[in-house]
Amino acid sequence: MRWRYPFFILILALFFIAVFTIFAHSDEPLRVTTITVNSGDTLWGIARKYGDQDTDPRNTVQVIRELNQLDDPKIYPGQKLKIPQY
Repeated sequence: MRWRYPFFILILALFFIAVFTIFAHSDEPLRVTTITVNSGDTLWGIARKYGDQDTDPRNTVQVIRELNQLDDPKIYPGQKLKIPQY
């Protein structure tokens, strides 16, 4: 009987930690904008220009590739890209 209360508290704490972790670490950008690729643009340059300044540009490049379903990092002038807004 004495172990039920601490066990209940432990389970409740783990539940709240799990819920907080799921919502606090969401990688989904809240907003997305569309840009047109210009001559000389690269995914790296776009990620540095539009990405969160506190985030490694490699992470932003990956998000851009996922949003636009790009299998390789090649982009072309005139191409429309969805860009996360942080």
